[in-house]
Amino acid sequence: MEKSILLQKYLHGELSEAEEEEFLNYLESDEEFSQEVKVHSLMHANRAKELEKYLFDSQSTIPKESTHSRSTLFKIIRNVAAMVLLAAISYFSFSTLSNQETPFLVEDLYAEPFISPGLKLSSSSEEDIWQKAIVLYSDRQYALAETEILKIGNISTEQNLYLGLSKMYKETPDFQGAISIFKEIKDQANNLNKDVTMWYLAIAYLKSGQKNLAKPLLESMASGDHYKKKEAKQVLKHFDKI
Repeated sequence: MEKSILLQKYLHGELSEAEEEEFLNYLESDEEFSQEVKVHSLMHANRAKELEKYLFDSQSTIPKESTHSRSTLFKIIRNVAAMVLLAAISYFSFSTLSNQETPFLVEDLYAEPFISPGLKLSSSSEEDIWQKAIVLYSDRQYALAETEILKIGNISTEQNLYLGLSKMYKETPDFQGAISIFKEIKDQANNLNKDVTMWYLAIAYLKSGQKNLAKPLLESMASGDHYKKKEAKQVLKHFDKI
């Protein structure tokens, strides 16, 4: 399996036993890949810390010395938790009684962009631009990442993939622009991310209302050994409701 896909599945805790063995072998034998894993692991950890700080930072609202404030906060959290639990029980009870499935949303599959490539030492101005684009893409500044990639004179297949992803995930998405790029590079011999390209091409088709073009790609993924086989089957199962 492609290293980039293994890395994505590792970061999301989705590796099977066989994939975990393959992943560990790469870590031991490929120093560059090992460094890339460290970088992405730190990025994910930092995002988690930022979220934790946002949710639990009490410096400005809850004085540490105040036992009363802590007690009040605990009661609020306890009450909210009870309400959430009650709502969850009510929801699942109703769902069971009405025999209705949880609504399927393409947004759930669209929500997670593909991971960024690893940073490397640059030796030219164009490589400097690419490194800057990678950082911007990692920070989810997709419009700025797109601008930087377009400054590169001879865009590689990998850079084209991330150009398409940037177009697809920027604040005002350009799905048709992304589709054109994905179609161009999907079957190129030097595309090391063919499975990734196929998946995001299908999602771009769905997001732009071109279901008829997405379906053959999804069927191919669902019947093969694609890393998104499970998700492709899920989409096909609910295809008529999308």
